[in-house]
Amino acid sequence: MDYMTLFPSASRNLLRFSALAEAILSQVSDLLSVIAALPAAFSVAGAVGAQLDAVGAAVGLSRPDGMNDADYRACLQARLLLYTWDGANDSAREILSRAFPGSLVLDNCDGTVTVTHLPAHAADRGLCPVPAGVRTIVL
Repeated sequence: MDYMTLFPSASRNLLRFSALAEAILSQVSDLLSVIAALPAAFSVAGAVGAQLDAVGAAVGLSRPDGMNDADYRACLQARLLLYTWDGANDSAREILSRAFPGSLVLDNCDGTVTVTHLPAHAADRGLCPVPAGVRTIVL
């Protein structure tokens, strides 16, 4: 946006005023560009390597030794989905299928749930949507 057009014409025609205003407005424009780029820099979907580690530190899930970016990204997405989980069985199935496609959670109606097709890197990290106090059986 050309902010200079917002000034009255009498002010725009003053050379020193115009130079000062353009200098200040160019800094604001640069700052707005940096701010607009921040969400992409900390996006789980777009982050790689150290960026992904920074996102993991922010959500409290460190990368295990030797885990690749794709697996770590899936774990982070699962953790973020768990933050929005309401604790219901129906939404647990939805969250699990979004985080780890092909995985299923079955309520055994005895205080346990069976989770199938859960990646090994997710099973031991507490990334399965299971209510507190319910034992998880991973197959």
